[in-house]
Order: sequence, then C-alpha cells, then structure tokens
Amino acid sequence: MRLIASYKGEAKELAASTIIRGDVYSYQFSGGSVTQVRDHTAVGTKAKEISANIFGSLMESRKRQLVGKAVEVQIFPSTKKLTDLPDFADLDDENTGGEADRDYSSLPGTGGILIEGTNRIATPISAVELDERSDDADYPIGYVLTHELGHTVLDFAAPDLEPKIDELRKSRIAAQQDFLGTDSYTRSTVDEYWAEGTAALFNTPIAELYINEYTGKWLTDNDAKLLAQLKSVYLK
Repeated sequence: MRLIASYKGEAKELAASTIIRGDVYSYQFSGGSVTQVRDHTAVGTKAKEISANIFGSLMESRKRQLVGKAVEVQIFPSTKKLTDLPDFADLDDENTGGEADRDYSSLPGTGGILIEGTNRIATPISAVELDERSDDADYPIGYVLTHELGHTVLDFAAPDLEPKIDELRKSRIAAQQDFLGTDSYTRSTVDEYWAEGTAALFNTPIAELYINEYTGKWLTDNDAKLLAQLKSVYLK
C-alpha cells in the first residue's frame, strides 16, 4: 500500500506499507482423507493474533522481502503428528539435527518452509499449543508459534542477518556468557538463538521458570547486541 500526495500535477510518495498476505488453516482427518479449512475457532484466532503481532511488527524493508509470498499457519490436531500434514509428509523419516535432535514427527511445530512449486511459506503448529482451555500443552500458550515464526522471519525476511547473528552467538560461547532460557538449546544454532530472542522480544517464555528472562529488559541488560539485531527487524 502506498500513500501518494498530488499537487498541481506533481506526485510525491509520503509513505509505503507492504501488506503481508496470510491465512490460518486447520486440518480435518477422516479415514484416509485430509481436508484443509480456514480456522475460525478460538485456537485459530490465537494463531492469527500471534502472527499479526509478529508480521505486523516487521520493518517495512523486511516486509518487502515477503512480497509475492503467502504466509500460512497450519494447525494440526493434538491427536495427529506434524508429518501427517500433506505439506510436511516428506519429513516423516527426517530428524532436525542440532542440540535438540528430534524426529520431525514428534515436534509441536517447526519454522516455515517454502512449499515446493508454490509461493506458500507454511508454518505448522499443534492445536494444543494454542488452546488456552487445555492443560496438555508442553509449553506456555503461544510460545511455540512465536518461536517458530521467529525462524520463519529469519529464513525469509532477514536471511542476510544470519552471519552476523551467528558471529554474536559464537562470541558469547567463546566468552562463556549466559544465554537466554535453556543455555544449551539457545546457543546450539544461529536459528535457535534468533528464535529464542524473538520469543523474548514478544514476552513469550519457553517455561514459567524463565518468565523474567523472556523480556526486552533482560535482553537490554544481558544481550544488547542480539537485541539491536532484533530491533533492526522488528518495530519493538
């Protein structure tokens, strides 16, 4: 969207805003068939709220990196696996690698993936991690999606920052400095370092134990260099 002022035949661009196209879907499984539907439930509303908060906070220059892409959140039932989703079925026998090496099939969510042959960037998330009425979530409500969308942002809206972020991560390891949340996990890769930083910037802790760490204040006091990079992407 562009705001143009015109006077006596002369036009001047006053402001420009890139609108990110996106949607939230859930999946219904019946027998051997899978049906995709737009999610208007409380869970879907929560996913939209988190997604709008994160993508709406992106700097204009970062939003432009997503021009031509459609950003999706795909919600799967708690009784199903991430790899039961058609777009993620080929990850069924794959592992994530890294410090927390796990099967993709066991994950409550993962960072966005560009679906082959399309313009769709899809981020899957288990419904239970968004259900405020449930006691079965593995993490505080909203953490998983916020963390995974942090991956999506780095991969697709700010990939140029990865070398710098990794340099900061390695420098902290060499200096034996503390990391946000669970140290071994946050410092394990540049991707996790950034995604946990995103969760902190949006005040979404990995566990109640770390509620005082997942804040902008903690980043200001303890990892100001990461905070500066986060603020070069997010208007926070």
